[in-house]
Amino acid sequence: EVANSVWACATLGIKSPTLFAQLEKNAPWWLTAQQGNPQDLANSVWACAVLGVDSPNLFAELERNARWLAQEGTVQEVTNSVWALGILEFDDPRYKTLLAGLWRTLVNRNANAFPDKEIRQLVYIRALAKAEGFDLQDPPSKLLSKFG
Repeated sequence: EVANSVWACATLGIKSPTLFAQLEKNAPWWLTAQQGNPQDLANSVWACAVLGVDSPNLFAELERNARWLAQEGTVQEVTNSVWALGILEFDDPRYKTLLAGLWRTLVNRNANAFPDKEIRQLVYIRALAKAEGFDLQDPPSKLLSKFG
């Protein structure tokens, strides 16, 4: 299972060029053939961001499947994807658009669905975006109250 393997590599800080090449090569098939799930996509995107691995095919799949991820993914899966996009280059307009869209969907979810870890990630990404001159939509007041 490629998604679990790249997640494990990122967790351990191990770059595996062969494994990430397979991810890049197979990313379009894996979602187009509906072999993947929101967790696989989120974990793979997160792993690439953590290790600084460029995977244009994977991020193209994220772009094509953002609505699916936002609707079907858990708060953690969508937050991890937003975080991954946030630590990548804000200069890339595709990432900005994708980040803004996932952010909008995410912050409009039920505020009670957000564990503390995801709140911390959102606070970090929002601050990072502001520092880069990129304003993300204000979260609703119920979620803002959890931002602290």
